Amino acid sequence: RLLGELVWIDNGKGAKPTQGKVWLNYHSEEQFFKGDEIIGLVRLNRIKGFKNFYVPDPSLKFSKAGIYFSASQVRGVPVYKVGAYQKKFSPALYKYRDVVSEELEKSGAGSSYLLSAMLLGERGKIPDQVWRQFQATNSSHILVVSGLHLGLVSGFYFLLFLGFLRVQPWLLKRIDPYPIAGFLSIIPTTFYALISGFRIPTFRAWIMVLTLLFAIVLRKYRSLVNALGLAGIIILILDPSSLFDASFQLSFLAVLVLIWYFPGFWRIAGGEKLKQELYLTKLEKKGIWAWMRMLWLKIAIYFYGIFIATILIQLFLAPLNAYYFSQISLLGPFANLIIIPLCGLWVCPVGFLGLWFVAFLPEFAEWLFNLAGIGAQIMEQVVGFLASFETFNFLIRPPTGLELLGWFLTLFSISEFIYNITLFREKKTKPNWNKTLIFIWSGLLLISGLVLIFSGYQDVKKSREEIGQVQVNLLDVGLGQSLVIELDKKYVLLDGGGRLGRINLGEAVVSKFLLTRGIKRLEAVILSHPEQDHSAGLEYILTRFKVEELWLTEKTNPQTQTLLELAQQKGVKVRWINTKQPLITINRAKFEILHPAQEGIEKLTVNDSSAVIKMTYGEFSFLFPGDISARIEKKLVQQYGNKLKSTVLVASHHGSDSGSSKEFLKAVSPKLILISGGESNLGLPSNKALERMREYSPIIIRTDQKGAVKLSVDHDQLQVKTFSGKTFILDRI
Repeated sequence: RLLGELVWIDNGKGAKPTQGKVWLNYHSEEQFFKGDEIIGLVRLNRIKGFKNFYVPDPSLKFSKAGIYFSASQVRGVPVYKVGAYQKKFSPALYKYRDVVSEELEKSGAGSSYLLSAMLLGERGKIPDQVWRQFQATNSSHILVVSGLHLGLVSGFYFLLFLGFLRVQPWLLKRIDPYPIAGFLSIIPTTFYALISGFRIPTFRAWIMVLTLLFAIVLRKYRSLVNALGLAGIIILILDPSSLFDASFQLSFLAVLVLIWYFPGFWRIAGGEKLKQELYLTKLEKKGIWAWMRMLWLKIAIYFYGIFIATILIQLFLAPLNAYYFSQISLLGPFANLIIIPLCGLWVCPVGFLGLWFVAFLPEFAEWLFNLAGIGAQIMEQVVGFLASFETFNFLIRPPTGLELLGWFLTLFSISEFIYNITLFREKKTKPNWNKTLIFIWSGLLLISGLVLIFSGYQDVKKSREEIGQVQVNLLDVGLGQSLVIELDKKYVLLDGGGRLGRINLGEAVVSKFLLTRGIKRLEAVILSHPEQDHSAGLEYILTRFKVEELWLTEKTNPQTQTLLELAQQKGVKVRWINTKQPLITINRAKFEILHPAQEGIEKLTVNDSSAVIKMTYGEFSFLFPGDISARIEKKLVQQYGNKLKSTVLVASHHGSDSGSSKEFLKAVSPKLILISGGESNLGLPSNKALERMREYSPIIIRTDQKGAVKLSVDHDQLQVKTFSGKTFILDRI
C-alpha cells in the first residue's frame, strides 16, 4: 500500500491530466520508492465521508491530508514502473530495511512481530488480538514508531556518546561534552527514523526530537518548552493537517505535560526527597552496604519517576483517548511501569544495536535480535495478563467538542492550583496579590471547564430523549450494512459494517454511535451473512461490548469462525437461525426468520445464504433481506406471498441489479425503501434496480446521498429522519 500523486487518468476515452493524492493497494512483489513513476490498471474510488448522527466522520483524516481517492490494482494486470527515482540513497535504504526484516524473520526471535513494529514500523504484522491487548492497557504507543522510540534512540546514544566523552580528560578540559553528545546523537536518530519507514508520525517525532537535541547543542537547557513550541510550528508549516491528527495531538501533549508539570509534581510526590537521600548516601563512608543502598535508591527513583510520569500523561491524555478511542484504562500506569523499562532498557537498545550489525556481522545481529525478542515476549505476556482484567478497562462515550475543551480546562486549573499551593507552602510565603490572582485565575478556569462539560453533556442528553419506544437506525458505513435497533432499553445490532483501509468501521462508526446513545449491552448481535462488508465490524463489537446472543446462519467460512472464537472467549451464547426457528420476541418486537432453510444451505452462495428477517412492532414491519438475489426472492414470494408485505424494506445487496425483482417488490409493497451503500466502481445501487423500486415504493432513501437514517415508531406513526436534515411521517401500513 502506498501514497502517490495522480498525474493522469485514462477511463477509456483518452488520457486526461489530473492532480490529487491517492492510496494505491497493489499485489505485486516489486518495491517502489519515493519519486518513482508507475502505471497500472486500477479501480479508482473517491473516499466518501460517513454521515452519521453523533459520530465524527472517520474519513476526515484523509481529506485533511489532501487524500480524496483510493485505488485497487486489478488482479492479473501488473503495475509497471515507467520512471525510476534518480537518487540511489532511498533504494539502498529500503534494500537495507528489507535485509533487516529478513534477518528478523530468520532469527526466530520471540514475538518477532513486536520487534518488526518497534524497529521497522511494520505494525501490520501484529495479530489483531495482541494489538487489542496493548490498546486495552494503554500501551499501544510502544508499537507505533513515534516520539517515544526516537526519544529512546536519541537518549541511548546521547548517554553513550556522553559517557565516552566524559572519560577523556584531555577533551573535558577543552570542550563541554553535552553539546557534542547532542550533535552526534542526531546521526543515529535520523538513521533510525529512515530505517523505520519515515512515515508521517515518525517524521513529526523526528522534527520534535531534533529540535530538542539542537536546544542541547545550543546550550538552551532551560528552554525546552520553547524548543517544543518551535518544533510544533515547524511541523504545522510543513504539514498543516497534523493539527487534526490524533498521533500528533497525543505525542505533543504528552511531551508538553512532561516538560511543564513533571518537575513540580515530582517534587510534590516526594521524588526530591529520594534524590536528597541518594546524595547523602554518596557522602557516607564507602562500603558494600552504602553501594547497595545507592543502587536501590537509583532503581527506586527510576521506577517512581516512570510511575509519576505515566500517571500525569494518562491523566492529561484521558480526554483525547476517550474522544478518539472511546476507552479509558486504569491499567495504563501499571502496564507502562513494566513495559517502558523493558522497552527502554532492554528491547529497543539491543534491537537498535542489531540494526547496525546486520550488514557486516549478521550472526551477531541475529543473536542481538533473539536477545531483544526475549524481552518482547515478556512484554507481550505482561500485557496479555493485565488485559485479562477487563473490569479496569472502560468503554466510554466520546466527549463532544465542548466537553473536550471543558475537561482540559478543568485538568489544567486543578493542576495549577495543586502545584502553586504546594509551592507557596514550601516557600512559606505570606498572602499577597500575586498569589490571590493565581488562585482566582485557577478558579475561573475550573468554573469555565465545568460549565463546558455540563453544556456538552446536556446536548448529549437531549439527543437521547427521542420520541418513540422503538428506533431503527440505518448507519452510513459506506458499501456495507449496519443497523442498530432500539427496543425500549433493549438493543439489537444487525451487521457491523466493514473496513476503510485499516479503519474498522465497527470501532470507528458503530461503537461510537452505540456509546453516544448510552448503549454498552446488546441483547443480540446478528450477522446476516459472512461477508466482510457486513461482518468485519462485529469483531470489535464482540470484543468490547457485553453481548447476550450472537445469531448466525449455518453458512460458515473463516469470518464466521473468527466470530465464533470471540463469542466463546467472551461467553456469548450462539443461536443458529433458520426457518425452523420459532418467533423471537424482544420487548414486544417480533423477529421472524424467513430464510434460509436448514436443508440445502451448503449449496447456496454466501449472498443467497443471507438471513432474511422480518421485524414487526405494532402496526409497523421492517424487512431485512441481506444480500439475497432474485432467485431467492422468487422462492420467498412463492412460499410467503402477502406475508412479505412490510412498511420498510432495506434493499437487498445494496441495491444491486441481481436483486430487488419486480415480483418481490410487489409482494413487499413497502412505503419506504432504504439503500445502504457508498460510492464504488461496482455500479451500486443499479439504475435498473432503482427504476423497479420506484414502481413499487413512493420513497427511496440512499445512505450515500442522505447519510444515516433514523426511524422512530410512535404509536400509529413512523417518523423518518435523515442525517441531511429531511424529516417526514409515515402512517401505519
